[in-house]
Amino acid sequence: MNAKKIISYTLLALITAVLIVVIVLSFVSKKLSPSISSMAVDSAAVSNPTEITVSKYVDSKEYIYRLQKEKISTDETIKNDYNLVLNKFNNLGYFTYMQQLFLGLGDFKQEIVYGKTSSISSLHKQTDGYLIEFVYTDGQTLKNPDGSVYKAIDGKEIAFTKLDIFVDSSNEVSTYKIYIKTYSDDNTAVKYVYNICANVSELYGMALEFDEADKMQGKLS
Repeated sequence: MNAKKIISYTLLALITAVLIVVIVLSFVSKKLSPSISSMAVDSAAVSNPTEITVSKYVDSKEYIYRLQKEKISTDETIKNDYNLVLNKFNNLGYFTYMQQLFLGLGDFKQEIVYGKTSSISSLHKQTDGYLIEFVYTDGQTLKNPDGSVYKAIDGKEIAFTKLDIFVDSSNEVSTYKIYIKTYSDDNTAVKYVYNICANVSELYGMALEFDEADKMQGKLS
């Protein structure tokens, strides 16, 4: 076999290998946002919040749609919408490795960050979007993205009773925060946030559909 044929076969093999790698990376995905069940030690409990709320704040009033777990056995609409919110949230943040490469997400790290950032009451007063809130009667032990139990600086475990994410109409990949409420008073500062990367357009679109269907009937001052 002459040198030209050897070079040709070598180049063909390299091109084939590159194409295989590209194809594989185009189908294999990584999640850059947690599912509800991955955020707490007791995944069964955290996967079934006592209540899910979807709300908006307009003209100094909050309009809210309450989805209570206790009603899903008797109200088909509540059941479907409750499950829809969970599914939309759980499906956030999936990116193939090729998408991560082209979007420059290779260095993004899901992480829980400590530091005073907001308060639950102020989150409920944000405009131009919707607040999705997962509410728990009992405290849920917080987990790190790697599955280990999160511990505060003093070594103690952290229990949360609410998870909040504010979604806007932006139809692009961006970083968002899941705000973690760890105290009983809604006015107490949120001291832990979970940084994620996602396109929240489907979650926003779902909330908009609830809104346009006049499901946000409650008005809070």
